Amino acid sequence: MKFKIWFTLAAAMMLLSACGVKATPTQLPTVMLQDNTSALNQGTPTPSSSSSAAASGVLVSDHQSELAFLSSSNVKTLNVSVGQSVKTGDLLAALDSSALQIQLDQANLAAAVLTSPLAVSNAQKTVADDKADLDSAQGTYYWWLDLQKQSQDQMSKANADMIVAKSDLKDAQDNYNKYDEAPDNQKDKAIAYQKIYAVQQRIKDIQNRINLYSIVDPLQMAKYKAAVDVAKAKLADDEALLTALNGGELPQTPTGTSSAQLTQARLNADLAQVNLKNSQLIAPFDGTVAEIDLSVGTFMPAGKTGITVIDPLHLHVETTDLSERDVANVKVGQEVAVTIKPLNQTTKGKVTAISPQADTLGGDVVYKTFIQLDTLPDGALPGMSVTVEFLAQ
Repeated sequence: MKFKIWFTLAAAMMLLSACGVKATPTQLPTVMLQDNTSALNQGTPTPSSSSSAAASGVLVSDHQSELAFLSSSNVKTLNVSVGQSVKTGDLLAALDSSALQIQLDQANLAAAVLTSPLAVSNAQKTVADDKADLDSAQGTYYWWLDLQKQSQDQMSKANADMIVAKSDLKDAQDNYNKYDEAPDNQKDKAIAYQKIYAVQQRIKDIQNRINLYSIVDPLQMAKYKAAVDVAKAKLADDEALLTALNGGELPQTPTGTSSAQLTQARLNADLAQVNLKNSQLIAPFDGTVAEIDLSVGTFMPAGKTGITVIDPLHLHVETTDLSERDVANVKVGQEVAVTIKPLNQTTKGKVTAISPQADTLGGDVVYKTFIQLDTLPDGALPGMSVTVEFLAQ
């Protein structure tokens, strides 16, 4: 105000001079400049001698949820209004979901067909057929496996007999050669020839045995073994399906065709159920509707907040302008005095967290702190402004 007085007197003197009026010179009063910097800092409370820092803040609900539809459509129902109390699980609003309901019905129908009594009977028959096929495959494989074992034993003996026979043949041949100069009608030469002939016949018999024992083909045995493995795997898959149809659980990664179809049908039904749920806004906790940004009949895009629900009974304080110079004096667990401005009431509390992320406010670096109140005064509401004194420890 003193600046304004001096300016007014100076302006009056200039106006009188401009109008040609001579005024008697008057001595101007001495103006004392005052320090008004405190008026520029009225937003942040000044710490008292018993506090280590001070800041402004706001009451914030412990639970606040901005609800948005996860699908897009026209709003069909709106069951709440601003200020209305709601309970966990209450249906607040819903989109037109007739198409989604049809998809869910179709998915449930497909799953029902795959789990019907007829499907159970077919699964039982399939399991019985699988067991018969496995028995047959195992019978063939083990018969040939036994034959192969026997053949290997007989083959070993035949090979040994062949070695002996060839050795006997050489001896008989050497003995016959002694009578090379003798006439053919000589008795000893005839006996020597008979020995050669007998050994040759024995060698033929042994070779026939070797040929017989060689009919077990290793490749064919591998095919018989594979047939057994396939039969076992199919039986396991079909038994898993039958177990699921009788109330059990399917494996997480079913390999059978029928099991995979049932799993896919159930997944389709679950997805349709989720899509239908995404067309509804459900109260996530007991609270109060704080804001509504939708109306019946209007188009609501997915992701846009439609209803905000808060818990007005459980509030905490978040500071807004604790400076970087003071944050070093604040510790988690430190006691504070919180004055709720609209109520002109003060309550105590404790610091529960200090944000490690700095922010800027009017060019200053500030840090947000979170404060849990010991008691919540009557009439306190989310959004009310507060002042916080961090009490010296």
